[in-house]
Amino acid sequence: MPVVPCPACGAAASVESGRTAPCPGCGLLVSARPRVRAERAADPPAIRDRSALVWVALALVTAGVAVAGYAVNRQGEADREAMRARLEAMRADEWEANEEQVWKNSRAAWREFLAPVPARFTAPLPPEVAETRAAELRAALVGTWRGVGAAGGTREVEYRADGTFRDAATGPGAREWRGAWAVGAVSGSRVLRVTRSGGGPMSVKVSFEGDDLVHDDEPGAATVLRQR
Repeated sequence: MPVVPCPACGAAASVESGRTAPCPGCGLLVSARPRVRAERAADPPAIRDRSALVWVALALVTAGVAVAGYAVNRQGEADREAMRARLEAMRADEWEANEEQVWKNSRAAWREFLAPVPARFTAPLPPEVAETRAAELRAALVGTWRGVGAAGGTREVEYRADGTFRDAATGPGAREWRGAWAVGAVSGSRVLRVTRSGGGPMSVKVSFEGDDLVHDDEPGAATVLRQR
């Protein structure tokens, strides 16, 4: 009968193999059953092979997703370029189809801009300065100015150096005025009052805005003209 030391007090206990018996010293049950520690067996080769295949498959899937994403991105860029080209063509067509409306909007914007003209532009100038400025604006006014009329169509105003003028409009309310003109007064550095005879208002105001001439038409209406 094998002798097994008690794990509590160390006394030797006689225990049959595969059974338990009380310790003669402390009474603790002492076991004579064999204690086998299970060792973890290594993965068989088949499992290792499957793991390697899984990693290879994941790598291939990742590469495929990257390639597909790149192709989709390139196609998206091509689609965006095509859309921009179509929009540019639409804008050009819209300009050609709505040129008259664009000019009307421009005239309205000029009227809104000039409505609250600061006093420094309209305040009276000293006589000698006003005379010089009036002569400069008169020289700048001489020529042929053309644009869209207040009622649509076209408007062409010609101021000649000999003191005569021609003011013609086509389209709705077509008309033509001819007569004499002279400088009336100057306000600020770019606004000139012109007196006319021979048709239309007897006094009109013109304002030089860069290359544009904002010119009175009928009372309460103005047109934006450019020299031709």
